[in-house]
Amino acid sequence: MNHANYMKWMQEKLIPGLESKSVIVVNSASYHNVQRRKGEMLFWVDKCGIRYSSDMTKTELYNLIKMHKPQYEICS
Repeated sequence: MNHANYMKWMQEKLIPGLESKSVIVVNSASYHNVQRRKGEMLFWVDKCGIRYSSDMTKTELYNLIKMHKPQYEICS
């Protein structure tokens, strides 16, 4: 599953079949909130003053964070 397939399934299959006033509960699978996760990663590296390239993928950002996390556990 990836984010595009998840969103397509939600919009074409799940939501049309819901009754009025239904509630959807989702877990924190990576494909549920792709943009938010990358945004949180960028916020963290910015807050810690770590240099990065604007075209880095989430995987590259994650590896960069893993390299610096022990040193910057709490950033001011």
